Amino acid sequence: MLSYSYHPKAIFMKFAFCKKQIFLLSFFLIAASGAADLYAQTNTAHYLYLSVKDGLSSDKITNVIQDKEGFYWIATADGLNRFDGTVIKNFLYNRRDSLSISHNNCIDLLEGDDGDIWIATMRGVCRYQKKTGAFKKYFLHTPFLNDNIINAISGVTKDSKGNIWVSSYGLWSIDPITDSIKNFLFEPGKNNSISDASSTSGIVYDKFNNGIWLRTRLALNFYDIASKQFYNYLHNPENWPVFSLKNKKPLITADNYAVWLYDPYENNLQHFQSPIDNDSSITIPQPHTISNFTTDSDGNPVFSFELLPVIVYSRTLKKTSQLPQPDAATDGNFSGVANRIYTDRRKNTWYCTSEGVYIARQKTIPVKTYLLPGDAGYPAAIYSIVKAGSGIYLQNSKTIFNYNLNNNKISELSAFRNKVSHVLLGVGDSILWVSSKNELGILDTRHDKILKKITISGEPYFAILVKNTIWIGTWENGLYEMDNNANILNHYTEKDGLPGRDLVCGWFDSVNEIWLGMNGGKGFSMLDINTRKFTNYIVNIPGSGEILEDNSVTAIIKDNENKIWLGTYGGGIYSFSKESNQFKNYQQIEGLSANYINTLAFDKKNDLWISTPAGIDIMDRKSGNFHHVAEALEQLNNDHILNLATQDDGLFIYTGKNKIIAIDPLKYSKSFPEASIIKTGFKIYDKEIPALVNVKNISLQYYQNFFTSEFSVIKCSPDIPVKYRYMLEDFDKDWIESGNRGIANYTNVPPGKYRLLLNATNETGIWNKSPLSISIYISPPFWQNWWFYLLSFLLLGSVALFIAKSRIKQLKKRQKEKLRLVVATQEMEKKTIAGELHDDLGVRLSALKFFVTSLNRFLHPEDKEALQMYNKTIAAIDESVEDIRYLLINLSPKTLNEYGYLVAVEDLVNKLSSLHIIDINLQQNGMEQRLDEDIEAGLYRITQ
Repeated sequence: MLSYSYHPKAIFMKFAFCKKQIFLLSFFLIAASGAADLYAQTNTAHYLYLSVKDGLSSDKITNVIQDKEGFYWIATADGLNRFDGTVIKNFLYNRRDSLSISHNNCIDLLEGDDGDIWIATMRGVCRYQKKTGAFKKYFLHTPFLNDNIINAISGVTKDSKGNIWVSSYGLWSIDPITDSIKNFLFEPGKNNSISDASSTSGIVYDKFNNGIWLRTRLALNFYDIASKQFYNYLHNPENWPVFSLKNKKPLITADNYAVWLYDPYENNLQHFQSPIDNDSSITIPQPHTISNFTTDSDGNPVFSFELLPVIVYSRTLKKTSQLPQPDAATDGNFSGVANRIYTDRRKNTWYCTSEGVYIARQKTIPVKTYLLPGDAGYPAAIYSIVKAGSGIYLQNSKTIFNYNLNNNKISELSAFRNKVSHVLLGVGDSILWVSSKNELGILDTRHDKILKKITISGEPYFAILVKNTIWIGTWENGLYEMDNNANILNHYTEKDGLPGRDLVCGWFDSVNEIWLGMNGGKGFSMLDINTRKFTNYIVNIPGSGEILEDNSVTAIIKDNENKIWLGTYGGGIYSFSKESNQFKNYQQIEGLSANYINTLAFDKKNDLWISTPAGIDIMDRKSGNFHHVAEALEQLNNDHILNLATQDDGLFIYTGKNKIIAIDPLKYSKSFPEASIIKTGFKIYDKEIPALVNVKNISLQYYQNFFTSEFSVIKCSPDIPVKYRYMLEDFDKDWIESGNRGIANYTNVPPGKYRLLLNATNETGIWNKSPLSISIYISPPFWQNWWFYLLSFLLLGSVALFIAKSRIKQLKKRQKEKLRLVVATQEMEKKTIAGELHDDLGVRLSALKFFVTSLNRFLHPEDKEALQMYNKTIAAIDESVEDIRYLLINLSPKTLNEYGYLVAVEDLVNKLSSLHIIDINLQQNGMEQRLDEDIEAGLYRITQ
């Protein structure tokens, strides 16, 4: 334990620092009993807890940061971890993977200007490149030192230009754009170098003075980036008092608020910005055990010790405090000892310990949690809670307790000890109606005295105030009406119209109706107090029939629209309309935490509050959506417990297994912002594509239409309940629910333009009004593009044209061949005919002329008629021979066959010219060579 005492003196100094006039305040920290707690309003707090059970690679945590996207990066002694609010992803060294981290012992973390994560490890500096999902390694090297020594990195920081500064052995810088590495090592004989040749630690960037602070084995050093020289106790050109301290290596830290220096030997804290007005002091035992000195997100100095709880100094309150102790519901056993403290964007405080990460959530919601004292003899199980005046009364299996919300004090009322069954009703400021087996008693809480006790048949289970009478529902013996002195006025059982004798709950509508819930599947009943007649109902949904658990009614209430709402023992909740006789059921599948209902209540907005063994749900009756109260409120089992008391100001007070929570229902739903949704992964055919994780416009090929988008809500624990859903517009008809994991999985999506909508609830179950939107374009295959259609059309046209031309050419060729064959056939026939005429008919005519000529000697010269006939015959024969000869020439000109086309034409021209009918002039050029026989024959026929 720390002991604190006031210091009698305070010192204030003013001097020049870094070419500016800046106040420096030197004082001793103070703390006194009752100092304001910076992180909680009570002496205990509920921490969330992350450990190897949740997926961390190690419980020894060295640092935590939250990047621009919202991811939490957790450095441990055995690996780097990324937490997205739902899943923890481990990054471990793999000697077979050159793109893995270089060493599992991660010392420090920071985020670069480009969003990459820089990690100080025991084997150099690593840079996680988000676009590629791979680690880039930077190994420090100098010929004067062993590589293993200088690559045991102790810390990293970043200057205003985004350069990375590294402490290991000396000072090093890395340019993240060019990847160039520079070292700033001890140079003997050079005053403006680092003070000594040793390992360095405690590196921080000072934005006010644009330099790097770090400690060596011997001294504190400041590297001035502008002048490129070191300031220290050996070289102090500006006469900075920090280098004149007796302790040459005090602790120092810097952030956006100020620069703080602490001398553990003198308990001296110096502030280089915004001087503190009031001086204070504190004595801290064993100051040498300080393991880390830093500031939180508000610029408050934070002291971490090896064995002692963390101490935080408030620069505004000018007071210190230890971390609040965890309540009994916190997992683990947080002692307050932390290596480092980090505050995220939601003002949640992360404590890096050797047993995991503890997270103290920022309490901005209108919920107050009271941990019930664990005194000896006080059982945790609470069976009922009632309010009497301003007092709260709890009942367990043995007795009744008065609980004071203001001081968390509890006191026992012993009058009904070991006899109490139920606290039924609070009347006035101090009167309780209490039951014990078959007894009913009126208890004066102020004097812990029983005013009256009566014996009735059946165990009293609940009581309701109806105008000036008390109505008692019993287990096994129906309903009693009594006056204020517990005198029985009426008793109702089955003979009076009740459906059964086992009553569980009741409610009065403030007019004339009492609604009663029955056990054993008997449904519920309404008593008209004017007519004293019962109307009985059974829950019956078409298609489902009557179900036992649905008709075991544990809570009943009527809303402002005259609908009856029923809580059941295993069947969820029902709404019932008397006018239409219609029931509507809501169970876990619709969003309830559990189907076993303890209590129902309406707030002033007419939202329905439902208590279950798994916690509290809120139903928005307009939308039908359920919102879950983030504060855990578990019960021991599914037994029916009357765990709600409503105060006059509308405050709801619920009891749980070991605590009480008080909720302002009207402020509660407004206190939670919308869920911060982030993309955590994008896969194509189950292969992670890091480059597409932070891209809002994704282009895919037609064969990449099997993809998965993973997303999460930024939250500091996977136990914080949220729900996820998604929809691909123009593909899905409606939202697809994915439960408590944000995974949108699609297969065989056709080409086109789509919009993927990713949505989630906040902690109360309210869906974001504006889902995360991602544009996805799946390009069609090349054969479905317009240019392919155009090319195909042109190609088909060209092919068709080619085929047409080929066909025409072929037809022409065929026609030409056919014509050639016809001409050749004709010429052949002509030659055949000519040969036959020449060889047959010509010979016969020649023989005939010979025979006729031989008859000439037999003619009488004076026979003129015979001689005339002879001459005519000879003339006819000569004419026939001439005709045949002409015919032979035309059919197969011998000149053409023997001498060619040109000679045949010349012969033909000569014959025609000899007729003196027309004048013909024949001219030729280039006809020295004979042509093909077929061509010559054709040309000659044309010439003819």
